[in-house]
Amino acid sequence: MKIILWSADWCGPCQSLKKSGTIDKLAKHFDATLEIRNVELPRWEKAAEELGVKSLPTVDLWRGEKLLARALGAESLKTYVKRFTEGEIEKEEEESR
Repeated sequence: MKIILWSADWCGPCQSLKKSGTIDKLAKHFDATLEIRNVELPRWEKAAEELGVKSLPTVDLWRGEKLLARALGAESLKTYVKRFTEGEIEKEEEESR
């Protein structure tokens, strides 16, 4: 699995999230690799648009090429874990129907 943080240098909450260590702890919690993608770079700007990233920070949980869950804004570790766990469960339930 991987965690992707969509960020920008001008985004205060993005910088706080990186400095706080929350995003690193989140990746460890899910035994995931961490990627930080700066939307100001042309290669990530287009990818963000294609994936529907509309606000920053956006934090995604991926398994392979599949987006399992997405959280918007800078949150606590506990909130991210809850959102990602619920998002993962909801998506898996939809697939089993």
